[in-house]
Amino acid sequence: MDNPQSPVEGGEYCLGYFSGFTDMLTMSPSPGICVADARIGTLIRVYVAYMEKNPQHLDDHEILGVALAMKEPYSCTARKPD
Repeated sequence: MDNPQSPVEGGEYCLGYFSGFTDMLTMSPSPGICVADARIGTLIRVYVAYMEKNPQHLDDHEILGVALAMKEPYSCTARKPD
């Protein structure tokens, strides 16, 4: 993702998945997770960092892993930076 000259296997799937995730939350807001202003690349980085710290969730269903990763940094009650 950081080097567009070097394709990542499954990169298109990942981008599409996160795009769908944000679209889903835009159309039907989830209680507690607000990602409307976030960029897809940022969300993916948050997810990867979360999974590096919490490898026990690597085999969870994708939506559960993404929701867990986004729960704290994109909490609807979290204060937005000024």
